[in-house]
Amino acid sequence: MNLKIYIDTNVFLDSILNRDGGISNQVLTFLAKTNATAYLNDLSIINIHYVATASKILEKSDIDENVKFILNK
Repeated sequence: MNLKIYIDTNVFLDSILNRDGGISNQVLTFLAKTNATAYLNDLSIINIHYVATASKILEKSDIDENVKFILNK
């Protein structure tokens, strides 16, 4: 059985911006190791890029790299 999981925008933002002490990283790592298929809303990509850019925590190139990584998975 292939598990299908919807991942909220905030899980990715928490991971990229280190907002939750690494919990979201653990969730994403677990999903990567399982046979689960992860889904996210198409607007999530736009929101992730916008919020991460507005936070000014990361450089734009790092944000772009993270978004490309999400799109390739």
